[in-house]
Amino acid sequence: GKGEITKTEPPVATADDYIRLAIASIVAAYERIGKEAPITAADILYDAEPSEVKDLIVSVIELRNTWYTVPKTIPSSEFEDSGEEEKNAVPPANGSSVS
Repeated sequence: GKGEITKTEPPVATADDYIRLAIASIVAAYERIGKEAPITAADILYDAEPSEVKDLIVSVIELRNTWYTVPKTIPSSEFEDSGEEEKNAVPPANGSSVS
């Protein structure tokens, strides 16, 4: 009906999407160090074995997951449970206080 919020999910990535992402990643990595990539899309499309393509896709997924993972440095529950604001426990090195 009208006014209802619907949740939409992005389309599921295909093997072709992952191959394109892999090629883009490889080219970008080599471009960053000023070299030409040792592999092309044609190499993968025409010469790669199915197991190699599978390994490539798995590697891209693992790298993507690593890239988007932000490690927690302080558990949020540490401050939520205490009811206190975060305090600076280390005094300034010169012993002065700044207002």
